[in-house]
Amino acid sequence: MGLSHVPELTALDYGVFGLSLLIALAVGLYCGYAGRRDSQKQLIVSEDLNIIPIVLSLIGSYISAIVLLGTPAEVYANGSQWFVTAIGATFGSLTACVVFVPFFYRLHLSSLFEGGLKAVVWTDALQVLFMFGGVLLIVIYGTIQAGGVQEVLVRASAHERGEVFNFSFDIYERHTFWKLMTFMWLGWMLVHGCNQPSLQRYSCMKNEKQAVKCVLWNIPGMVALMVLAAFAGLVIFVVYVDCDPLKAGYIEKKDQIIPYYVMDKLGHLKGLPGIFLATLFSGALSTLSSGLNSLAAVTWTDGIGLTKWHKSLSERQSIVITKVLALGYGLLAMGMAYVVSLSGARGLITLAITLSSITKAPLVAAFFISIYVPIINAKGMFSGMVSGLGVTAWLAFGAIAVGVPPPAPLPSSIEGCHDLNATSLHIINETFIDTASQMSTTHSYPHLYDMSYLMYQPLGVLTTVFVALIVSVVTGGYDLDLLDDTLVNGFCLKTSRLMKRYFFGWSIKPRLHNIELKSH
Repeated sequence: MGLSHVPELTALDYGVFGLSLLIALAVGLYCGYAGRRDSQKQLIVSEDLNIIPIVLSLIGSYISAIVLLGTPAEVYANGSQWFVTAIGATFGSLTACVVFVPFFYRLHLSSLFEGGLKAVVWTDALQVLFMFGGVLLIVIYGTIQAGGVQEVLVRASAHERGEVFNFSFDIYERHTFWKLMTFMWLGWMLVHGCNQPSLQRYSCMKNEKQAVKCVLWNIPGMVALMVLAAFAGLVIFVVYVDCDPLKAGYIEKKDQIIPYYVMDKLGHLKGLPGIFLATLFSGALSTLSSGLNSLAAVTWTDGIGLTKWHKSLSERQSIVITKVLALGYGLLAMGMAYVVSLSGARGLITLAITLSSITKAPLVAAFFISIYVPIINAKGMFSGMVSGLGVTAWLAFGAIAVGVPPPAPLPSSIEGCHDLNATSLHIINETFIDTASQMSTTHSYPHLYDMSYLMYQPLGVLTTVFVALIVSVVTGGYDLDLLDDTLVNGFCLKTSRLMKRYFFGWSIKPRLHNIELKSH
């Protein structure tokens, strides 16, 4: 209904889109060909790479198509509170620079940074430029259509979309300043501190200072894309302030609002929809290329590489197996994407956060306490991670299983939809009123499942840490006499040894370092 006026992609649009893919492919093929004689250049990010492509690659690894589609849709439908995520991501990245980056860089562990193809870095850098171009196009053109930045802010506020800072402590309220800050702080501390794609990029820097600088320089670009994507949501809402495409039935899900806007308002500008299509694919491909490459590397290094079988393989066979692993993970990702597409109206951002919280919570806790709480032993760590995983999975899948409804939509209008008659307008308005009313009524499932989805990750982290500590203490803790000094924070290790000697009277003998530190 109402889509007949929306133009279709032209040959020029497809040409622009195809050209962007060909350029990315050409860069990857060139880098692969240039390093074909040296297996290490195919498996490890070379140290001769400039910091700029590494920084751009870091941005592209985590600013995905989900952000480019989901962030504007979230702001369009639910308001401006999402802008707070940029603040949380900044603090999380800064914390990673202090807590994780120097520590892991000094260890120079091969399982943390091998596998990063040089080609991935350059294609990521190129795709980030496409992403910036596409988002800027939407924001600039849309702002001009809306009447300027001030008009966007005024009209968004008039329709209850202007609130950024909500300092409520209600755990059942969907978004608050504290929830958004905590979630993004923990999430981006993990992303830029101890996540495979980040580690393999900053670990190829020539020294520790350069590694930290690499993550720090990534912050402005990352924040800029996040803020631009969020502002695009406000801009598009104001453009459609009198005719909400979602409420009018022109689109089925809020996540379709960006593609709809591009085709509806930019479709007459030949080639521009093609640029936007390239932007979306760049966001998806930059994340996929980094993720698939990292998964293959981890499977090889921490899986196949630990078996006796791998010793009989030649260099060429090892490379082929790594590439086959990446292909297999790619096919698996495609299957999972199809399943996610059937998930209903929860929204891309909500669904992505819900599912990622299940694994992120125990991971960020595990990395932190393994470095800064030396008494944690294997039994405690295993028990803590299983508990944290169980709590987050129970809350996340439980909310989906019982059918917790999506948030009630904020006010919008369809009075300006000229292809809808008075009867249609009345029916649609009544339907939305009934839907909002049903969302606010009491349901038969336990009220616990109404908890904000942003609470899953903090609860999972706290559960992991608490259980790991309790089980480790009960089972005697880790024998600090056997602990390598390079694997934990030095100050925390000394403190733990003093506490253990004081409470248990154990004699602690310092151990020799058996891990070669990377030269600065």
